[in-house]
Amino acid sequence: MGVRVLAITRPAEKPFRYTSNRFDLVMVPLTRISPIGDIQAAMERAMSFRPHVVVLTSEYGARLALRHLPARWLRERLSMAIGNATASVLREAGLSPLVPGQMDTDGLKREIREKIPSGSRICFLRSDHGRDVGDLSDEFQVLDIPIYRVERLPCDCTKIRNSWGVLVTSSFEAQALSECMRECGATPMVFAIGPPTAATLRSMGIEPSEPIGKSDIGGLIKEIEELYGE
Repeated sequence: MGVRVLAITRPAEKPFRYTSNRFDLVMVPLTRISPIGDIQAAMERAMSFRPHVVVLTSEYGARLALRHLPARWLRERLSMAIGNATASVLREAGLSPLVPGQMDTDGLKREIREKIPSGSRICFLRSDHGRDVGDLSDEFQVLDIPIYRVERLPCDCTKIRNSWGVLVTSSFEAQALSECMRECGATPMVFAIGPPTAATLRSMGIEPSEPIGKSDIGGLIKEIEELYGE
């Protein structure tokens, strides 16, 4: 049997820098991302809010914010990041982000409630498909600004059919993959980057395979290698 193909769903604009000694990794863009409207106006709105905490939930969003916000202004505030890639981008800019142990929206909200003083101003800079954080408004002043949109791309049936497994990197892409699998008549093993993505897959009628990730693509690839690599 040849080398198994493990497809990874990534937005078309995001870099693909993952490797494996046991699988042939291929990128399958199911979505694309782009800035929303006047980004500079959005950043000025964020600055005028005078937040104590700035929350960034993706590598793309972090880079977009760093291009439009003064580095000194960011360093004067606590930054929070979901995911190791997001945190790395902020560290490269001289920031020291707080990273939740559970790297998803639920873990982020728990970390905020445990470590951020009640009444603090918190600004979220993220996608237009971010999970709801409105319940934080009971304890904090919250400003949620979508700075980029996520849109679906046509499905590449050839790559999906030829893949032994698919690693899905977001809940939005889980929805796109579900439609893609039905369209292509494909039934690969499906691995979720984290519990929220796993829950979305189940709601689409797809039972994710073990292991479930911890919002770390590289780490999940290694876990899949350990369980299934031959």
